[in-house]
Amino acid sequence: MKKYIYKFLLIITLFTLIIFSITGCTTIKAVNTIKAGEIQLANNIEREISVEKSAHALIIKTHINESDKEYNFILDTGALTSISKKVAKEIGVDKGIKIIGKDSAGNKKNISLVQLDSIAVEDIKVKQCAAAIIDLSEIDPNIDGILGSNFLRFFKVTIDYQTQKVIFSNNNNPTEIYENTLQIPFQQEFKYGYAPVITCSIEDTISAKCIIDTGASYLAGIPLSIMKKTKAFKNGNVIEAKGNMSGGAFGTDKKSFILLADKLNIGGFVITGAPLFSNNTEDDNLLIGERFLSNFKITINYPNSKLYLTRNKSNTFKNDLDSFGIAFNKLEGKTIVMGILPDSAADNGQIKIGDEVVKINSIKTEELSLIDIVNILRNNTELNLKYLSDNQLKNITLKK
Repeated sequence: MKKYIYKFLLIITLFTLIIFSITGCTTIKAVNTIKAGEIQLANNIEREISVEKSAHALIIKTHINESDKEYNFILDTGALTSISKKVAKEIGVDKGIKIIGKDSAGNKKNISLVQLDSIAVEDIKVKQCAAAIIDLSEIDPNIDGILGSNFLRFFKVTIDYQTQKVIFSNNNNPTEIYENTLQIPFQQEFKYGYAPVITCSIEDTISAKCIIDTGASYLAGIPLSIMKKTKAFKNGNVIEAKGNMSGGAFGTDKKSFILLADKLNIGGFVITGAPLFSNNTEDDNLLIGERFLSNFKITINYPNSKLYLTRNKSNTFKNDLDSFGIAFNKLEGKTIVMGILPDSAADNGQIKIGDEVVKINSIKTEELSLIDIVNILRNNTELNLKYLSDNQLKNITLKK
């Protein structure tokens, strides 16, 4: 495999939370909290909201508990709504139901589940909305939370990556259908915070559920257990990374593989040579991320369980990602090399797993969040690194 492909980061790409109880009583409380929520809007309301695209993430302004203060949330269809520990403390909801959360990499962590009085985007408001409390400080200190599908499920939501607009509506007006529009039925998975789940196939022989996940940066992620069943994997059309190239909300993957699948069918849209990124979750669900979704105008009609994908005419669909072949993580404020693809620019430059990067393109890494780093990786063809390796300060320039 001569072209190397890179999943643009690690922990910030996957926020999917699977909820497990600690006790039977906790189970009932957690389920009731997640199932709660109500909207109080007149019929046929439609609101167009501007969002900011930062790397792969869509940032949307929200209000919590009737406050006038605006908070920055990531719009993530593959996750349960969450708030940062800082925000939870600020609004006085830092103590909630103790549960065990499990991320898409299979990592588990004790977290709190709370019920917010309300969460709103302009006048689009959901009362009694469940939210997990998680640490978002190293992802980006300016990110206050995640707006997940347990909020979105009350609306028809249209996401336009090109115009950076999101439309919320509660009307039953028919969705505009064009010649290049795919109509795909979906189910809503409670354990993923009501995330939309469609059916996909790999190599025409493997059928799998796929979560529509705007919080994931790659084209598609696949459980390693399914990846190993593909012909491409068995034929050796796969790369095993050094270290870890990816992870979930609570930590990194144990192993990272990149596979070029012969064929991936996503709701009728067929991709050949699709890059699939492994994850170590015990679940059998693929994650369909921003690298695929941003090629479409997306309408998720949650009440009617219908997904509409309208192809952007001006886009040329790309199913490969040339890269520097390197992944970073933040550990105690330091930017650490977490993964390297063999024979990539990074590997040929002799940078090692565990090296500390102190500057990226002349910017001190202590000033950069993970999302900032993703933006640099996405928007540059040359990467200048100053890093510490074996107690020596070194410089290297990487090119895609």
